[in-house]
Amino acid sequence: MIVVGIELRKLKEHHYAKPGRADVKIGDEVLVSTENGLEAAIVIEPEKIIQGKKVDMKVIRLLNDDDRRVLNENVEYSKKVLPDVQKTIRDESLEMKLTGIFYTYDRQKLFIYYTAEKRVDFRKLIRVLGAKLKVRIQMVQIGVRDNSAILGGIGICGRELCCNKFLRNIESVNIDMARNQQISLNPENISGCCGRLLCCLRYENDYYREAKKELPEVGRRVSTPSGSGDVMSVNFMKKTVTVKLKTGAVDEFPAAEVREEGVKDKLKKWLK
Repeated sequence: MIVVGIELRKLKEHHYAKPGRADVKIGDEVLVSTENGLEAAIVIEPEKIIQGKKVDMKVIRLLNDDDRRVLNENVEYSKKVLPDVQKTIRDESLEMKLTGIFYTYDRQKLFIYYTAEKRVDFRKLIRVLGAKLKVRIQMVQIGVRDNSAILGGIGICGRELCCNKFLRNIESVNIDMARNQQISLNPENISGCCGRLLCCLRYENDYYREAKKELPEVGRRVSTPSGSGDVMSVNFMKKTVTVKLKTGAVDEFPAAEVREEGVKDKLKKWLK
C-alpha cells in the first residue's frame, strides 16, 4: 500500500494517509478524510510502501485559498465558543485546566485539550456541550510538555519553544544529560516553561556521551608531555584536558596527548 506521512492538529500527531490522486510532497498542506471528518494536515513524509497496516485516512487534495478561508473561520469560531466551554467546565466544578479547543475542517467535531492531575469524569460535560454547540466532542488529556507545545512561548534561550515550533516527537529527558554536559543543576537553568527538564538537553547528549569515552574523568592521574598530574577539568567541545602537574603548574593539553596511568605505570615509577 502506498502512503504518505502526515501531521495533524496542534500536537503534530503523526499518521499515514493514502495519497489518492493527489501529487504531494513534503511541506504541502492538504485536506484529509479521517474518521473524525475532514481535517487539514501537513505532509511530512514522501510516498512509500508499507505492509500489514490498516490505513483509513486519505488525501483529498492540496489546500486552496477557499480551504484556508474556512480554516481561518474555524479559528474565529473557536474563539467565540471558548467562553461557553470554560463556563461549562466551571459549572461542573471539574478539576481540569483547559489548554485549547480546535474544530475539524468541516466543523463536525470539536477537540478539547486539557491537563489534569487526576482522572476527570467529563461525561456530563460532553453531553452538555454537545447539546449546546451541536457538535461531537472529543476530550484529549495531555501532559505539561504537550501543553507548552500547544500554547507556545519563549524559552530561556530567547527563541520560540522548540516543542511548539518544530519538534514532532517529544522524547524523554533525564538529569544525567545535564550532568554529561557539565551544566549547572540549578532548576532555573535546566527547566523549561513547562517546569520539566529542557528538551534541548537531548540535542547534544549523544555528542557528549561519545566525547566522554575519549576523555579521562576529573581526579584521575594522567601522563602528559610535561609529566604526571591530576585531571582538574575537561573541555568536551575542544577535547582538551586541564591537568595539575606534580610541579604545581596547571596546563591544558589536547586529549590525544594525555594518557591515564594504570597500575603498571604506577609500579614502573615505584620500581624506579
